[in-house]
Amino acid sequence: MMRLGISNLAWPQEFDSVILPYISGLGVKVIELAPTKLGAWEDLTAATLREYRGRCSDLGLEVVSLQAILFN
Repeated sequence: MMRLGISNLAWPQEFDSVILPYISGLGVKVIELAPTKLGAWEDLTAATLREYRGRCSDLGLEVVSLQAILFN
């Protein structure tokens, strides 16, 4: 069976609370995370990343990769 995934680059970060449950309901199972969508490099913390992963996990979404880590 195919696992469908999507990148959080596909929507503005302020829509996470709407988009994440929506895509989960559509059968998306994995998220590719661009960390700089969550904040500037100097502002990102392990806690911030854990919180985002937890929000995804609560919706049945698995963060499977990081992308755009050299962007900006």
